[in-house]
Amino acid sequence: MAVSTRMAVVAVAVILAAVVAMQGRAAAAHTYRGKVFAMMSREDSVILFGVDMPQGGDFISDAGPCANADGGQGTWPQKTMKQVQGSGKYLACVFDDRIRTEAIHSTRQTVTCIQPPPNEQERLVGKSVTVYGRGAYASSNVTYSLPKKTVSKSAKMPNFLCSCLMMWNRADHLLEWIRYHFHIMGVTKLFIFDNESVEDSLKEKVAWLKKGYNIELIDWPARRSQYAEKAYCAMAAKDQCEWVTTTDIDEFPYINEQVVSDGRLDTWLKTQSEDTAAVALDMQTILDGGCHLRSPPGGVLKNYFCKPDTNSSKKHILRPRAIHQSLHTTVHNGCYQLGYKTVPVDPSVAALNHYTLQSWEELMKKYQRRAGPSSPIWEEQAFKISIDKPSSLFLKGCKACSEQQIRNDTTVRELYRCKTSLRHVAKGCRDGRHKADLLITGTGGTGSVLDIISGALEPYLVQMPAGNITVSWEYAFREDSSTEFIPSNRRFSNIFHIVQDPLYAIPAILTLPDSAWKFVEKQTPMVRASQGPMRRALYHWVTWNHYIESISSQTFKIERVNATDICPFVNSPECEEMVAKFIETERYIARKTTPTTTWAALAAVDPVVTELAKEMAERYGYSYSTDTRSKYYMHA
Repeated sequence: MAVSTRMAVVAVAVILAAVVAMQGRAAAAHTYRGKVFAMMSREDSVILFGVDMPQGGDFISDAGPCANADGGQGTWPQKTMKQVQGSGKYLACVFDDRIRTEAIHSTRQTVTCIQPPPNEQERLVGKSVTVYGRGAYASSNVTYSLPKKTVSKSAKMPNFLCSCLMMWNRADHLLEWIRYHFHIMGVTKLFIFDNESVEDSLKEKVAWLKKGYNIELIDWPARRSQYAEKAYCAMAAKDQCEWVTTTDIDEFPYINEQVVSDGRLDTWLKTQSEDTAAVALDMQTILDGGCHLRSPPGGVLKNYFCKPDTNSSKKHILRPRAIHQSLHTTVHNGCYQLGYKTVPVDPSVAALNHYTLQSWEELMKKYQRRAGPSSPIWEEQAFKISIDKPSSLFLKGCKACSEQQIRNDTTVRELYRCKTSLRHVAKGCRDGRHKADLLITGTGGTGSVLDIISGALEPYLVQMPAGNITVSWEYAFREDSSTEFIPSNRRFSNIFHIVQDPLYAIPAILTLPDSAWKFVEKQTPMVRASQGPMRRALYHWVTWNHYIESISSQTFKIERVNATDICPFVNSPECEEMVAKFIETERYIARKTTPTTTWAALAAVDPVVTELAKEMAERYGYSYSTDTRSKYYMHA
């Protein structure tokens, strides 16, 4: 009887313990800390990415220490999994609220766990996954997916050089950034992390750019999550890329052409040894020397070149297969497997231009949504009392650029122009090809527009030195090259960009012959015959004008260009009178012409690019009403 009583007591105790444990788990299930917003399912692990997760500090299991940013053997991290568990800070991944697997790494904004049992994986597909630690769960909007097979380290990557870019709005800078990195630096794959953009159509613009560029768009719904983004970038690139950059929208790398003849980043990286995990580039701060309140037209590289004497820090371009298993990273560098090294780079060889202070308008956009984990939040009191405020920085930058010790650094600007245009600047373009004084150019199909200029100048062309003035839409690109955006054999000191109202220009572009379209499609990969006539013409107007604007000396509307704009290049006292008469005659003829398309008709073809075309036209000075024709000439 006593035995039975003891057994009953034990049974009751077990039941009570189980009830208490269940109650504890139930209570813990309702205690949340942080957020999980992304997941990767690898062959041997599950990686969760989040902010403010209940991690309890950094630790690893058995991967060993990592090589630090200077290339030596680091002591990070101090803790092992055994030590963490022994201190009561148990950490795990929880699948479908019932299956837990042990965490093997925890670093800043990532947690890596063992995969769930193979016999459970199929059933768990689409079920919730989160992090449990320190008595709390992280909220989560991610679900489990089957493991992805890991690519062998010895396998050849489909892309040699990739790039990761996190963005919140500011999509108007994207085309310039992509053109520079793809066509000059040699990037062939871009991962864009959309950090909850709200004010502009980033997704729509990326969809348009994907017609010509290899871009993967990733939703990234978390503030101050740059550590997680860098880690995710490394893992996303690990199976696809030999090297990856993590430059921001205001950062542009530069390679000295005296070191690498073609000035390309991918060419230079091919000279690095196999045991190089990363190259560390100096970040060279570039300020707004003009103290612009609004962003000037023409892009970042054209307008900002004020450089202080000091550099801010270093940033890594890394080899993804060398990243440490823990995914420990900072904003600018990371930790790598032992046996690999980090190579510091002298800025005379390569550097990273950081256009950190642009116009006041851009600075305000940047500070409303900063990605750095320790950056003050715009809405919080800590930001309002911080010395790291846009007003303080903008005034400081303006003051610095007015001081004598500040110098103008146009290296990247001239590299961009030399590699993507005919513009010749002796400092940036190292060849001795023919230099003409002026190129007047616009889009294809606007021959009549350019004829206004060339017709007016024709009496003087025979008196000028050969090539003094060239009028041609094709000369914005090199015709005899299969590589896009490579400079022609002819160079120009000045480029005049002539624009025409798109409602007039786009129907004219439709008349281009097949040979001209082949040339256009070779130079601008977003334009393809398969898009149909009107869409192709719309795309050409947008891409061609956007490009020429970035390299031109000045932009003129054909309705407003005057003899005084052109005649300084002509050594004749009669020039202004003759050109003025010729242009006025052509304008009179044009006034009788009605546009043959409308914004509604273009929007029916492609609403996103139509909106972009309208924004560009309004920026050029065109305005629209129900009476397009009168508006065009009254306000152009």
